[in-house]
Amino acid sequence: MVDSLPTYLALLQRGVALCDTLARVYEPDIAQDWANRTLMQIGSLRMGLAGRLANPKLTPEHTGVVVSIIDRYIDSHWADYMEIPTVNPAKRAQVLELHEDLTALMNEVAELHNALFVDN
Repeated sequence: MVDSLPTYLALLQRGVALCDTLARVYEPDIAQDWANRTLMQIGSLRMGLAGRLANPKLTPEHTGVVVSIIDRYIDSHWADYMEIPTVNPAKRAQVLELHEDLTALMNEVAELHNALFVDN
């Protein structure tokens, strides 16, 4: 695990970028209550990732929190654009793709997290 910090930083950067992309999907609908709430939640996820990027600590506790905050966001929004009154198939597909990307990112952080436990 000697060079894991650059990998961790790259994962956090990717997470921040995914949040920015996800936010751009919801921004046109900001006047809608559901979009506004979702944008706030995306902002919270982004702040959590960016905060760890600004002050990175490569420990099982910190990587575990990253896994947890991504998982919590995805779990809360798995049905986005399925239950919304104005269904937009293009946006739904984009959100689902971004959620898949976030899930992949979460799994990569989880692998790093597990490796940290083995090394300790």
